[in-house]
Amino acid sequence: MKEELEAKLIKSYPRFFEHLKNYKGPIMPIQFGFECGDGWYVLIDALMDTINSYIKSKETYPDKQISSKFWRNVLPVVQKWFRNNKFFYKRLNKFERWLKKEALPAPTVDLIQLKEKFGGLRFYIDGGNDYIDGMISLAEDMSYRTCEMCGTSKNVGQTSGWITTICKDCFDKGLTNSKNWKPINE
Repeated sequence: MKEELEAKLIKSYPRFFEHLKNYKGPIMPIQFGFECGDGWYVLIDALMDTINSYIKSKETYPDKQISSKFWRNVLPVVQKWFRNNKFFYKRLNKFERWLKKEALPAPTVDLIQLKEKFGGLRFYIDGGNDYIDGMISLAEDMSYRTCEMCGTSKNVGQTSGWITTICKDCFDKGLTNSKNWKPINE
């Protein structure tokens, strides 16, 4: 990826790179930059923006905070209704104890490596959660339908040998060393 596109992503999403500020290892993670074509820039930008927005929402509104505001007002009323029913009253007290516990902290995401492998995007992180892993899986799957060189999703195929996901137009321009190109849907 071009250095100016990499710099734009780093500037737009600094939270992904905070772990590199004080790094003292022999080989810096992501030292080779973003090892993929410019065509996936929009896909990577959308992924990082979505993860960033998700984390911001968790920092502002933790899961339990939203529900606890409602339930702290409603719970005493509901408990009065069910005070003669031991089964419900016991569960309501358990629910109240759960509400008083701390909400989970927002996940952190440290970008370790971003590259092309076997014709698809690879986005390796430390941290995150299942929801963020799902976002990454979706973006990686979308990369198999997106030209790595120009970003189009029309007439996309893969080359043999060193597998590259590339559209027929970019292949015809000679943007890859491969001699063979096969449409994905065949």
